[in-house]
Amino acid sequence: MNLALRVFQKAAGSAALIGLVLTALAVIPVDAGWGLIKAKALAAGRGEPAAPEASCGASLQALVDRASPRSVVNVSPCVYREAVTIRKPLTLIAQSGAEIRGSDIWSTGWKKNGEVWEHPKPLSFPEGRGRCRRGTERCLQREQAFYDGKPLVLVEANPAPGQFSVANGTLTIADDPSGHVVEVATRQRWIDIQAGGVTIQGFTMRHCVNDAQYGCIQSDDNSGVTLLENTLSQTHGAVVGLRRGSNLKIVRNDISYGGQIGVNLTGLTDSLIQGNRIHENNFRNDFSSSWEAGGLKCTHSNGVSFEKNDVYLNRGPGLWCDIDCQNVTYSGNRIHENETEGIEYEISHTARIFGNLVWNNGWGFNQWGWGAGILIQNSDHSEVFNNIVAWNAHGISVIEQIRDARGGHESQGHPVVDVYLHDNTIVIQEGFQQFSVGWLTDCPQCQLFHSESNNRGENDAHGFSGVGEANANVRFTWDHQKYSRLEDFKATPGGKNDRQLSLADQNRILSEAGIPLNPPPPPSFPEIK
Repeated sequence: MNLALRVFQKAAGSAALIGLVLTALAVIPVDAGWGLIKAKALAAGRGEPAAPEASCGASLQALVDRASPRSVVNVSPCVYREAVTIRKPLTLIAQSGAEIRGSDIWSTGWKKNGEVWEHPKPLSFPEGRGRCRRGTERCLQREQAFYDGKPLVLVEANPAPGQFSVANGTLTIADDPSGHVVEVATRQRWIDIQAGGVTIQGFTMRHCVNDAQYGCIQSDDNSGVTLLENTLSQTHGAVVGLRRGSNLKIVRNDISYGGQIGVNLTGLTDSLIQGNRIHENNFRNDFSSSWEAGGLKCTHSNGVSFEKNDVYLNRGPGLWCDIDCQNVTYSGNRIHENETEGIEYEISHTARIFGNLVWNNGWGFNQWGWGAGILIQNSDHSEVFNNIVAWNAHGISVIEQIRDARGGHESQGHPVVDVYLHDNTIVIQEGFQQFSVGWLTDCPQCQLFHSESNNRGENDAHGFSGVGEANANVRFTWDHQKYSRLEDFKATPGGKNDRQLSLADQNRILSEAGIPLNPPPPPSFPEIK
């Protein structure tokens, strides 16, 4: 409406006519007024102009500062381009259409230089932290630009349409900015939570140039923080970061296009991650998944539950606990098409992993037993049961290795003891060197197969063809022996009372679970160009 008012003011030329225009605008919806301007611009051959944003009036930070502790703030439906700090218990509830963006609109100041456009406003950020995939340093570059809402791909120089470059602080694009919305990310936070008892509900938040391992919503040393029903996307580092707190909840959010990872958690107790969609993270920034990337990673936490989340198409693991997680539950999750493991439990203790549907994960790195639908790695006292695990690079892997002293852990690592697999359905495709169940070590001193370690498996159902043939692929391992025949594996502690599914039973189970009946193609992930 502000843009429309300026246009009419220029045309009017008199106070009386301006008054009539103000009266007219009071009854014309914003969308209708904008449609009139858009139609005139297109008729004049000027291209499609950028739509105006509704004015928010007061800043969101001002609303937060004025609110009484423990009150509820209803947030107007407009785009807040600011970083907000919350220092008291508070509930923010977004009305439909309320957004926070870590970007600014660069609508003026562009200068054409040959076939490209340059902006004189300086743009630079400190080099980011992290380890990139081999052959690229893209993950260290934090700049972001968007053209009519679509992300532009960062290149070193000479951008083509759909790309941008930054050299000596100058932003360069190939797409004509005239009449279009060019947004440039300038802020490293959407919300910085500095108090307990904070709830953030119903927002859309986009665009953020945070560093790796920190969230654009970040909370440190607070308890009782809840993120509920938000849509969060397009960051450089993590989308959400929660550190050190109890009774933290991330519930029914859509978390996507984190440049590094969707969710980063450390030091949590008695917390809940439930009903979220976590997808397509680490798609463009090319972080190494072995360093930290993908859907969600949690460390040094006790009593965290991951329930009924849909975790898919992340470039890295789906749900990953690493380093001293304890009493963790994974239940009722749908985890599919992630580049590496679906569920990974590493250097941790006392997990219960049950009732999950895990399919088509792990094809990005599937050597030895890596790339499993469910991986228990150097962890103990953990139970994996009643899961359906299908079409992954491997089914379920249990791995013990010597781990080094990083993170204060002894060089002899974390022995795998009291790991119990039972009553799972595991389906793998014929023609690949895959394990349905693999118990694996690469060290003589590992304790995985010692009888006193009490590692065991029983009553698992396996779906595959050719298992009875003499030349069948290896399907199982136990105590450094490889087995193709289920009958041979059943004689080991790793496969007691296991059985093979008929094709009819396999198809029925997969159909009821909503998993493809036939092996889907491995997921593809975009290459950085």
